[in-house]
Amino acid sequence: TNFMSFFHLTDYWRWAPEVDVVADDSYGDPADADSPMRQGLAHDLMRGLAGGAPWMLMEQAVSAVPWRPHNLPKTAGSMRLDSLRAIARGADGSCFFQWRQSAFGAERFHWALVPHAGPDTQVHRGVRAHGAELRRLDRVVGTRLETRAALVFDWSSWWAAEEPAKPSEHLRVLDQLLAYYRPLWRAGIAVDVVHPGGDLSGYDLVVAPQLFLVGDDDARNLRAVVERGGVLLLGPYSGVADIDAHIRLGRFPVPFADLVGGSGEEYCPLPDTGIPVSSSMLGDFTATLWGERLRVDDGEAVATFGGGDLDGLPAVLRRRAPSGGEAWYVGTIPPAAALADIVARCARSAGVVGVTGLAPGDGELPEGVEAVRRGDVLFLFNTSTNECDLALPELYRDLLTGAETTGSVRLGPRGALALIERTP
Repeated sequence: TNFMSFFHLTDYWRWAPEVDVVADDSYGDPADADSPMRQGLAHDLMRGLAGGAPWMLMEQAVSAVPWRPHNLPKTAGSMRLDSLRAIARGADGSCFFQWRQSAFGAERFHWALVPHAGPDTQVHRGVRAHGAELRRLDRVVGTRLETRAALVFDWSSWWAAEEPAKPSEHLRVLDQLLAYYRPLWRAGIAVDVVHPGGDLSGYDLVVAPQLFLVGDDDARNLRAVVERGGVLLLGPYSGVADIDAHIRLGRFPVPFADLVGGSGEEYCPLPDTGIPVSSSMLGDFTATLWGERLRVDDGEAVATFGGGDLDGLPAVLRRRAPSGGEAWYVGTIPPAAALADIVARCARSAGVVGVTGLAPGDGELPEGVEAVRRGDVLFLFNTSTNECDLALPELYRDLLTGAETTGSVRLGPRGALALIERTP
């Protein structure tokens, strides 16, 4: 059977242990500039559901689909990248729907490996070429990704956080998940999507972008990250309710208030204009959508509201534990640059760097470049239409072409490399 990414109606954490192979349908939208990142997050979820083991991409489109209001076709290059992205992120199989394009029925305009026009087509030639190059990646079959960062996600918490009659309908769980994932993806840091009650012992950085509902056992599991010296980053509206969706009484986030060194008493959605925030660490910015009436206890205010009814109150809290670990609580929605800075500081404190040696905040991969290491193979993808160069001090050979690098690599538009180290 198959999963469908972040499908709202079914808790895949409960389903995954019952299937022999975790398999997914992935239909990236060619019109969405964030589609490569969204697909990467979905693939990381599948790998998490499989407990880190290989999974299978059961369905993807070779070109256009029929079910969006306006269906842009994929280019041959983006089709190839979408397939290779799944392989890089742990898939041992990359399949397409459908084989021969239907002449009738609801999906007759869902493109196929053999389209209506037959095999003498760009689509079919592109698929055949990609199938041939997949044979050159046999060495990754059965291998895993090494990850030291985890992103916490739970279906029950998602459902509870977005029930009616809450402070704001505009604070959405998946929006938060993507916002906190983006800086890690941009730095080439591999991330496992994990359940809050999962085994977190191998992760130095654990990020919970919005964990509204959390049980006592799962809260203790997350606290243990800091107690053993790791870094825990909590987003807004977290730790609000128990496992039955009953609000936890006391100053929030009740299960983590002592850990983050501060506590709150009121959720304060912000006006459309937002509120200024000042921070000597992060720089000044404007917070939007969401605020919380917080106070500092034995932690520190990393950022402070500078206007409105929250004037002078903390917007971002941090506390260093005796163990050397850190806990952060972000009680608002910072702009992308400020949030990236927060994530970068957490990653550096945790000693987590990207696969090309980059630490978040010290530099990013070139715009549009995606980097993933699976086993001993370093995958580099250029999702943009521009050529770019990337400095790599080691010597590599590209499995896809056999070409060898000399200290730097050039990625053409929609280009891909699968590199293994070679001796001088």
